Amino acid sequence: MRKSIIIGLTTALSTAAIAAPAMAQAPAPAPTSPAPSTTAVQNAANAPQLHVSNIKVQTSKRGYVIATVPVSAINMGQTTVYFNYRSNLKTYEPATGGEFMRQTGKLGIPGDGKVYKVYSFRLAIHGKTAAQVRKSLKVTISNPTAGAVITLGTATATS
Repeated sequence: MRKSIIIGLTTALSTAAIAAPAMAQAPAPAPTSPAPSTTAVQNAANAPQLHVSNIKVQTSKRGYVIATVPVSAINMGQTTVYFNYRSNLKTYEPATGGEFMRQTGKLGIPGDGKVYKVYSFRLAIHGKTAAQVRKSLKVTISNPTAGAVITLGTATATS
C-alpha cells in the first residue's frame, strides 16, 4: 500500500513538472512606439508656444494690489491662440476701471506674424498687502488652442 502511494505521488509530481512549463505563458512583448518622424519633431518645434513668467506686484494708489502677469508668445504665425488662466487668489474689479481680469477665464493672443512677443494681463487683489500677494500668488495657464504648446504653465510673484 505504501509503495503504491509513493508511486502515485511520484507520477503526479512528474506530470505536474512536465505540464507546468507548457501551461506557463510567456510575458507579452512590450509595445513599442515608432520613433517620431523628422517632420513631427519639426512641427512640434515650430508650434506656437506660450510661457508665463514671473508676476510683477505693486500697490495701487487706491490701496489694492495689482499683479501683472506676462505671457510670452513664440512662433505664433497668423493664428490666434486661446488659453485658460487661473489665479489661486480671489480677484476683484476695481471701481476705477481699467482692464482687470477675473480669477479664472480665457484669453486669446493674436498671431501677428512675430516670432516672439510678450503680452500681459492684470489682476486686482483687494484686502491683502503687496507682501502677502508676493508670498502666495500663483497663476496657471492651460488648454491652449491651435496646436500650441505651453512650455511653462505656472508663475509666481517676484519678491
